[in-house]
Amino acid sequence: EVTIAVNPKNPQQMVAGSNITNYYTSDDGGKTWSEGTLTSKTWGVYGDPVVYANDSGHFFFCHLSQTKPPIGDSYNWLERIVVQKSTDGGKTWNEGAGIGFVPNKVQDKEWICGDFNPKSPHKGNLYISWTEFDKYNSKDFNDFSRIKFSHSTDGGNTFSEAIIISDTVGDCVDGDN
Repeated sequence: EVTIAVNPKNPQQMVAGSNITNYYTSDDGGKTWSEGTLTSKTWGVYGDPVVYANDSGHFFFCHLSQTKPPIGDSYNWLERIVVQKSTDGGKTWNEGAGIGFVPNKVQDKEWICGDFNPKSPHKGNLYISWTEFDKYNSKDFNDFSRIKFSHSTDGGNTFSEAIIISDTVGDCVDGDN
């Protein structure tokens, strides 16, 4: 799983991420790259990287959490989505904001975007959506998944309480249903 973003204020500056904790930075349009390991003592880091650059030139690295070790084949340790921010082209990252914590539910497959429109009353907001599973990979017809949403109005420092935006529920098998 890989992702890449280009700084809209400086297209020579790029940040990429790959599973599970790797990030890469370039200041010369991708000709050369430096590699680092993303950490968050508060939330942990566990894959599904999504990198985004806003119109201020800040980078955001979204990923899954890992605040406790996995037990058996349970995935309930993927308990929230984390968004970490860099204001220096990906060289350093803050501890991040945790989003969507629900005990014993699995948060997975996040994606982030922002409002660039200079005429929008929401310019600068960040938006993130993801899937919440009652029990990941369960074939039990009583376990469901849903799409959740949260937003930030302060440049990714905090995010709103997550809400459900899907019209219907899906199953918990990692597929299209």
